Amino acid sequence: GTCLRLLQSFPPTDIDALLESSRALWIYESQVTLACHKGGISLNQALATIAPPPSIIVAYGLPGGIAPDRAERIRQAGEKGLKAARGAAKEASNTVATAGK
Repeated sequence: GTCLRLLQSFPPTDIDALLESSRALWIYESQVTLACHKGGISLNQALATIAPPPSIIVAYGLPGGIAPDRAERIRQAGEKGLKAARGAAKEASNTVATAGK
């Protein structure tokens, strides 16, 4: 009973999106394999060079193939930039305030 209710509470699967993701993954894997074999580059180089299509859903369930650690690094870089911008704005505000005295 509990297991059935749990399964029924999951949102319905969009089969078209699942098929599109599967096809995109197959194409992406083919591109990476071809780059390694024909291009003579390592798997790490191929994965770093060839961006995954946005329709790919990775094991983490995140669209676009962005793993959590990469997303976290991007978020941290954004926060660092925002902090620097706030500091510059505060400094400029202080300069204007002291110049007016």
